[in-house]
Amino acid sequence: MEYNEAMKIVNLELGQIAQIIKSGKINDFVGGLESSYFEFREKPYFPDNEHDAVSREKSRLELLKDFSSISYSGGGYIVLGLVPDQDKS
Repeated sequence: MEYNEAMKIVNLELGQIAQIIKSGKINDFVGGLESSYFEFREKPYFPDNEHDAVSREKSRLELLKDFSSISYSGGGYIVLGLVPDQDKS
């Protein structure tokens, strides 16, 4: 899938997400919306600074929130390294 400005925003199904991950074609995530079973993050949950207890606790709570949401929806994916397009969500 090539990205262009005319692309529509899509709600990816679980099978589509699995196929994109297996194929390694991460550009196919372009236009995909986060959902109860699909979460993406630009950076890992835990900050590099191990001495910043407040940041570590915030990251830990965010991780638990995301895992809980996906778990309650019946399963899904959290993909690290993707930047959400704030204008489209």
